Amino acid sequence: MNNALQTTIPETELSDPDSVVEAIVGTVADAEGKSPLEIQPLATVTDPDALCALVRHGNCETTIEFSYCGYRVRVVSGDRTVHVELSTDD
Repeated sequence: MNNALQTTIPETELSDPDSVVEAIVGTVADAEGKSPLEIQPLATVTDPDALCALVRHGNCETTIEFSYCGYRVRVVSGDRTVHVELSTDD
C-alpha cells in the first residue's frame, strides 16, 4: 500500500458483534457518498457470518484484512473495531 495514497476513515466502535457487517458496508458507502444498497454486497468478497463470529467469539486479538469496493478493510476482534483504508491494489 502506498502511504501517499492511504486514507483512513474513522474507526467504528461496535456495541453489537453482529453489526460488523453493517459497520463495514455503512463506512464504505459513506466514503463513496452512496447508499449501502448501491455498493457491492459484502458477501461477494467475504463471509459475513465468519466476520460476525470473529467479533463475537474473539477471545484474543485477531485481525482479518480484505479488499472491498476499492478499500482495504481490517477487522480486529480484540478491540471490536472496524478500520477501513483506501487501497491502492486492485
